[in-house]
Amino acid sequence: MSVREDVLADIKTTLEGISTGGGFNFDVASAIRGQVTITAFKAFPAITFDDLGETYDRKNNHSLHKELRVAVLGLLKVNKHTGDDAVRAAASNLLADIEKALMQDRCRGGNAIDTLLQSNDIESSEATSPYAFVVMELVVKYRTNLTDPTSIV
Repeated sequence: MSVREDVLADIKTTLEGISTGGGFNFDVASAIRGQVTITAFKAFPAITFDDLGETYDRKNNHSLHKELRVAVLGLLKVNKHTGDDAVRAAASNLLADIEKALMQDRCRGGNAIDTLLQSNDIESSEATSPYAFVVMELVVKYRTNLTDPTSIV
């Protein structure tokens, strides 16, 4: 498997591990890689994530420095009668859980140099949707052998 796939597998496992028993605010029902519709989720909160591509920087004749961009979307189902402040607070707590989980092992199981949080946003509109969304983008920096993307350098 490529280092890229190992990194993405680690992110999936990490996000699936968000639970109140582990010191988080929520028990995440599922974490799915790829673009999915809300109807694909049977329980909430749920997380979907996908890779947004990589950039390369060749530093020498032996290694390729890579930066993998990843988008994470957290979904909460909210009660229409919950006030907007409570919805945004719950969404902020889900965002905090995702950040906390991802930053506990910034080296992605030994496959990366670092994980950098880039941005986040909270979207909620209880008037038009029974869902609140948190969106985060991160960058995972890693190196591979120039001629073998399955080999960590």
